[in-house]
Amino acid sequence: MPKELLNYSRPFQLWEYTVGHSQLLLRSPKTADLPTRIDILFKNVGGIHLPINLDSLRISEAIEGEVVDPPLALGMKVSKGRKLFVLRGSDFAGYVIAGALAWHEDAGEYHDPSFFSLKPS
Repeated sequence: MPKELLNYSRPFQLWEYTVGHSQLLLRSPKTADLPTRIDILFKNVGGIHLPINLDSLRISEAIEGEVVDPPLALGMKVSKGRKLFVLRGSDFAGYVIAGALAWHEDAGEYHDPSFFSLKPS
């Protein structure tokens, strides 16, 4: 059974991808109903299969030997040092192949830099 890491009932967006360090940032901005924003960072990304807008988000780490259709269908392989993270929402299933996953919740505004600061200052 996959290990569930995160589960949020709020919208996320594919916010930023940085080629230099192969980092992917997903963000759920704060709103009138949601007083905080959440940033989710994937590092050492080797593959992505996601929609741009995610209505809710559950992330689990696939266990070794588990068959997950999207990567296999697209010919993606999980290389040494990376993991297969399976992302699901109410209307999608996708994945990110990456070396690490981190998340941070704060009261930052829509355009404020991420806690993870993907771009050099």
